[in-house]
Amino acid sequence: MSRCPDGFTVGLMYRPLPETLSGPTADFILGRIVGFAHEPSQLHIRAMSVSALESLAGGPIVSAQRRRKEFEDSIREKLSTGQRINHAADAPAALIASIGLTSDITQLQAQIESSERSAAVVQTAGGALGEISSLLQIARQSIIANAGNTSSDSTDAARRDLADAVAGVERLSNSAQFNGRSLLNGTVQVTSGEQSFEVDAVKVSTLGVTTDAAGNQVSLQNLTDASLSSQDQLKIVDQALAEVGNMRAAGGAFVASSESYATAQAIAYENLSAAKSRIEDADYAVEIAALSRSVLLQQAAMGATLITSARPRVVRLLAA
Repeated sequence: MSRCPDGFTVGLMYRPLPETLSGPTADFILGRIVGFAHEPSQLHIRAMSVSALESLAGGPIVSAQRRRKEFEDSIREKLSTGQRINHAADAPAALIASIGLTSDITQLQAQIESSERSAAVVQTAGGALGEISSLLQIARQSIIANAGNTSSDSTDAARRDLADAVAGVERLSNSAQFNGRSLLNGTVQVTSGEQSFEVDAVKVSTLGVTTDAAGNQVSLQNLTDASLSSQDQLKIVDQALAEVGNMRAAGGAFVASSESYATAQAIAYENLSAAKSRIEDADYAVEIAALSRSVLLQQAAMGATLITSARPRVVRLLAA
């Protein structure tokens, strides 16, 4: 039992307040008890039992504080991760849409990489074909330059030039590789989207196949035969140039198509990524505004609680 300053006896046994009853909540409750101690008509309220205080401590006030803390923790998590959806419970429908978009984005990325790699393979093969074409042009120029020579030395020199050109073509066809894989042996096939392309084989035995003046079938490997005339040699080289040119043109068309396909897929990739970002990413302005509002409301509530708890004391002072 205790006695208040106005002479009333307060029938409230002393007992420490529960740990959950602290801060503004405790100040509010204690302030109301002190206030009621100065109102004789409501003395029964000041005899509120400790069990009632404990019930109030676990009631609406604490529940509201818990919800506010969970709300602010959720906002802080979004701000720290940059993601609006950190748990499945945050937005189940949005999570399903995000998973679908992620699958589409992953597929587009794989298609873009595959298309770019296919284009790189064909471009590498095209570079080797370009060098082969240059060698054939040198051989053709040598044939034309020595067509009217009757000197055996000039003829032998011209044949050595042609032999070097043929050897260079064979060397390039064997050495052209991409990531350790031979490109000009007829085994390379690449795809870009629904389009596929096969790199033709380049062999001196099958390149520039034609018939000579005698009706025999000859090819680039027969270019240095003494039985061939300069006209037969030119016929072989021109045929080989035409074949290599067609290979390069076909490869160039595939590369252009692959680049267009990759560009279209890249645009789709950017659009889907933007859509996924709008679903998943947190709006910092909105989240910070919500957090600020919650903090300000909490501070205002605390201020109001402190004013309410101090009001009875102010009344006593004025009445004194």
